[in-house]
Amino acid sequence: MSINKQLFNLYDKYWEQILVELSKIDKKLYTNPLLINIDEDAYARADYKVMIFGQETKGWYDSSGFTDSIIEGMDRYDRFFWQKNFYDGYSKSSFWKKFRVFQKNILKMEKTKDLDIIYMWNNISKIGQPDQETGVDPITRDLERKYFSVVAKEIEIIKPDLCIFMTGPNRDHDIKFHFPNIEFKKANDIDSIREMAVIECLGIKGLRLYHPSYFGSFNNNYKKRALDALNEIIKDH
Repeated sequence: MSINKQLFNLYDKYWEQILVELSKIDKKLYTNPLLINIDEDAYARADYKVMIFGQETKGWYDSSGFTDSIIEGMDRYDRFFWQKNFYDGYSKSSFWKKFRVFQKNILKMEKTKDLDIIYMWNNISKIGQPDQETGVDPITRDLERKYFSVVAKEIEIIKPDLCIFMTGPNRDHDIKFHFPNIEFKKANDIDSIREMAVIECLGIKGLRLYHPSYFGSFNNNYKKRALDALNEIIKDH
């Protein structure tokens, strides 16, 4: 069964109930859930798979309105990410700037420089706030945890070799909710676990970092230490 068919079946398992629950609250509190769509050809070619997590969607496809169709939701991901129909201001986004930094630099690392690498985007919270607002509303976080807890299953289906969580330490509780057995360890002798952590869950290693817009803390020195930590993780793969 294809990856996208498996993802569709996963979402379909929870979809009716989350739509019922979301219909009970004000649509101003939430965006359409983020549903992943994989470029199957690129995935099949890839020697190495990297998934990069952000926090949550910021006005995710809000201009197109809410859809109750899983297929349309997955198509929106495809159009935005794989077909690169990005929103206005994409080039200025701190998250996407750092996403591109990791794309570029992982390609240069000794262990991966000759590999065909696929990069995928995900968010630790599937339902963000609309109207370009950041953060997660407590009501929708609770609903997502009760009725649309799909992140761990996405990982099991997609099987990335490396996960990068640019989510910041204040969202560790969201990571731990989805991956109760996750381990957080120091990444180096400089940064505390709160500042940067090597993580392992479901047999997949990765790195949890500050969110790129965190008060300038994601500076060049921090970026270099993050790339060094990723290089060590990849070397041990």
